[in-house]
Amino acid sequence: MPSIQRRLPQVALGIVALAGLLFLLWLVPAAADNASGSISLGFFGDNTAVTDPTNQVGWDWKAAGGNARVELFLGAAFSGAVYGIEVFVDPDTSTAPTFKDLRPVALPTGQVLPFDFREPKPMQKGVTYVGIHLLNSAGSPILVSAGYRNTGLLVPPPTPTPAPAPAAPPVVTVVVPPEQVKPVAAPTGGAAVVLQPTLPGSLVSPDKRVSVAVPPLASDKTFQLAYNPSPTNVPAASPGTKHLRTFDLSTFDAAGTRVSLDLLKPITIGILYTAEDVAAAPGKNPSNLKIQTYDTDVKAWVSLNTTVDLVQQTLQASVSHLSLFSVATEEPPPQVVATATPTPPVVAPTPTPTARPPVTGDIAPDSGLMLALLLAGFLLLTAGGTYLVQLGRRRS
Repeated sequence: MPSIQRRLPQVALGIVALAGLLFLLWLVPAAADNASGSISLGFFGDNTAVTDPTNQVGWDWKAAGGNARVELFLGAAFSGAVYGIEVFVDPDTSTAPTFKDLRPVALPTGQVLPFDFREPKPMQKGVTYVGIHLLNSAGSPILVSAGYRNTGLLVPPPTPTPAPAPAAPPVVTVVVPPEQVKPVAAPTGGAAVVLQPTLPGSLVSPDKRVSVAVPPLASDKTFQLAYNPSPTNVPAASPGTKHLRTFDLSTFDAAGTRVSLDLLKPITIGILYTAEDVAAAPGKNPSNLKIQTYDTDVKAWVSLNTTVDLVQQTLQASVSHLSLFSVATEEPPPQVVATATPTPPVVAPTPTPTARPPVTGDIAPDSGLMLALLLAGFLLLTAGGTYLVQLGRRRS
């Protein structure tokens, strides 16, 4: 009995040493599993070559017998965007998905999502090709795995080339021969021209200060254009503007009857401004000169988008409807003086920890805990061995 009691410390220490050895044997596979890359998004699944920390999608697959599983991880950038998945096994032999799961709500992000399906054909890593499509709410792919292989990354599918817009139908024109046109008389000091729909045309005032350029197909029929430099019953100018001179552009049909014509293409009006026009402009600035037209619908003068050429000293604007026109001065908009606003100090945001997808299966400790456990096992073995050596020396 005393001999057994003397051996109890040896037995207890042996048990401790054996436990430490078994712990180390368990720890080595766990550490290897952690190093395989199924924790961080950049090393998810077989995609061990990817180190980009901003990667937002990871996926992997596994199979045993006829059971197969695809595991998918979605980053926050895909919140509310992905509603389902299609899985393709060896897609080179079939274009139909082996498995499809489309859900009424978006897939959650920040966690590993399993998708289980049956595949009677044996599946083996490195031999079987597996590809996936991520689907939107309509079941259309928004991301396609590159090359139908288990690369772990997804790339946007090619954007389809839009169909060309249908060509506009040709304009059917009505051309009246010049000898059949009843020309209108030019107003006093004005001008009148006949314009054919298929040809470009122009009108120039006798004093060369007003010109009108008409492109082909501005109208679908022959019409006449008349320039009157002295119209009557001119409405008053709008507040903040002043008319320097007015003129009228009128349209007539081939029979000489005045008509209101909406043009198919805009025509361009050019006006030479004078030194008197500049002297009357606010700030004596030609940029404050505008071409205006009278809008009969709203019963008001409207400033056209006027281009001022300081070299040629011209005003130019395009219109699609003819009426009264004027060279007018316009007060520039008031200058707004910006008041400097003190900039508040920039406070750096507190970084938010990034969720890491859990490892399926074994529990894999992080590097700090793993190192501590290795050290503890080593110390247990060292202490046990030292105690056994000292005990052997005492007995000898």
